[in-house]
Amino acid sequence: AAGSPSLEHRSLMKSALVPRHGWPAAAVRMATAVLVAGALGCSQPRGQDGGSASASVAVETRYELKGTVVSIDKPGKRLTVDHEAIPGFMEAMTMAYPVRDDRVFDRLSPGAQVTATLVSAHGGYWLEQIAVVKPPPAP
Repeated sequence: AAGSPSLEHRSLMKSALVPRHGWPAAAVRMATAVLVAGALGCSQPRGQDGGSASASVAVETRYELKGTVVSIDKPGKRLTVDHEAIPGFMEAMTMAYPVRDDRVFDRLSPGAQVTATLVSAHGGYWLEQIAVVKPPPAP
């Protein structure tokens, strides 16, 4: 029929169309996969060690602590404090807290009244900014 492609011409068009139609679809799938992978990789910031920085950017919650030093464990870097209730965090109790600054142990002694900042972060807790507000009673 006039105007209709020959069998040979249709065969060439068909083979030409498959790569044209197949390639763009494959390219779109590949580009989508690359973009998704890139977005996922960029969504997690990296720490200095190359690991996920989500722990290093975790929110640190700080609370005011007021209490009396019960005992000092210098080698274990822990301070046991009989403290008042910490609003929004815990009731009054006696508890051992990790202390990261070793220098603080030199100016503390059992019986001293202290204030401190209780930091809660990364699934742990510790005391910072420990200050003596009243020295222990004289023996």
